[in-house]
Amino acid sequence: MKCWVNHLLLVGLCGIISMAGCSENSGDDQHNTISIAITSPETQTYVNGMVVVTVAVTGEVSRVELLVNDQVVGESTVAPFNLNWDVSSADEALYRLRVVAHGVGDAEQTSAEHQVLVDRTSPSLDIADLGLPYIFSGVETIEVVGSDENELTELRLFIDGVEQTDCTAAGCQVSWDTLTVADGPAELVAEAVDAAGNVTTLVRPVAVVNDGTIVDFSDGSGTGLYSIPTDWALLDLHQKFHIDMPTGVTEIMAIGQWYDVTWQMETDLGIGFCPDSGVTYIEQYDEGGQVVLNYTAADHSVAEFAEEQWFIHIGTGPDFDMDGHIDDGTYFALTFVIY
Repeated sequence: MKCWVNHLLLVGLCGIISMAGCSENSGDDQHNTISIAITSPETQTYVNGMVVVTVAVTGEVSRVELLVNDQVVGESTVAPFNLNWDVSSADEALYRLRVVAHGVGDAEQTSAEHQVLVDRTSPSLDIADLGLPYIFSGVETIEVVGSDENELTELRLFIDGVEQTDCTAAGCQVSWDTLTVADGPAELVAEAVDAAGNVTTLVRPVAVVNDGTIVDFSDGSGTGLYSIPTDWALLDLHQKFHIDMPTGVTEIMAIGQWYDVTWQMETDLGIGFCPDSGVTYIEQYDEGGQVVLNYTAADHSVAEFAEEQWFIHIGTGPDFDMDGHIDDGTYFALTFVIY
């Protein structure tokens, strides 16, 4: 674990004085007194990516150098003398920063040292107790959980793009009244941010079902696992389930969901045994983790659907890259809702 308690440095008397705001001036030009201090990043903080080192200077300064572990890594000749330090590929370790101001003649001033810890590891993140199928109804409690090996600074939750206000770094538990929204697709986006600015994002497409009735499939639970072995050419990643349509149904919502949002999946709805031997009325391709198909009796040019066998089919789409997912897998779930 990388943390400040493990990276305490013993400094001498000069260092203690320096941290208190004094600095070393190697110039003798009393007519050009200059001073310099690092204003950002603060000492004993975590950094990542492109670090902008800002300084405060007084006096006639012509050039500022940035020293990392006593090595010059950059300089600026233009006020306000901000300097960039790219740590996107640096080792996760402790670094010592100083800046040196150069003035007229041999005037030179060195700032107090700032210690920073490079942290490029993103925090962990999950939505507790959320498993397929992602179906919500009534008043639901959503809990976002996150952790970081150093310091977690923020947890966030967005429901359909609206940030929820009940989240802090200490915890995020939100009550969602789904009765205030219409049946259909919705989206949960959770985020965790650590002290270095690393962000982890989790997107979960979900569906709200309050007014409709979820119907069990006649030949299975509507859930399963797709996996792609090395000999994927022998594998057919398609599965279908069937519904014996009850009387009086005027609207259907078919929901296909899967874990890996990079998989292109096809979901089809129709009458008969399958798309090849039946009649497909609606189909959709998506890579976002969810497909929601809506079909009404009016779309079918009838007052209500006939009592016959319907199928819902899910499989990989025509543009899905099998080779890019060897030994990969994704769970899927199908839900059939009638109105």
